[in-house]
Amino acid sequence: MSQRRPSAGRNIYLDKDEFAAEIAKWRDSAERVEDRVMHDKLALMILSIPRHMLHSKCFCGYDNYLKEDMMMSAYVKIVKNLKNFNPEFGASAFKYFSRCCYFAFCEVIMKYYRHKNMLEELEAAVKQRMKSLGLTAGDLDDSYDNFE
Repeated sequence: MSQRRPSAGRNIYLDKDEFAAEIAKWRDSAERVEDRVMHDKLALMILSIPRHMLHSKCFCGYDNYLKEDMMMSAYVKIVKNLKNFNPEFGASAFKYFSRCCYFAFCEVIMKYYRHKNMLEELEAAVKQRMKSLGLTAGDLDDSYDNFE
């Protein structure tokens, strides 16, 4: 049975209390959400959540281009949900935005596989139709050269 490392020895990349304080500072910066300005420190904290989550065992096996899409989607979702976070409900800011990031990752992965499956089905249908017409892929390449 594996033992967890003590919390003092763990690599903590984001201090939860400091993160909550930065969000409170952002909320107090202006009355209207459109007038609020995000400080660099808060932006770097927000950027660190998806970046570190990509290294978890759930998401480490995907291609780099998919990881980039996952990170960008997570950034957008976090910034959109920043105004919805309410610390009075007792939720930790880190937990809230980690869940936003997790679901953004899942949405990108589901969309990727949905499109991949559609392309595979379309490719199979085209191959079957070509076979029924008696064509091969080489026939299409030759006919394409004749049009130029």
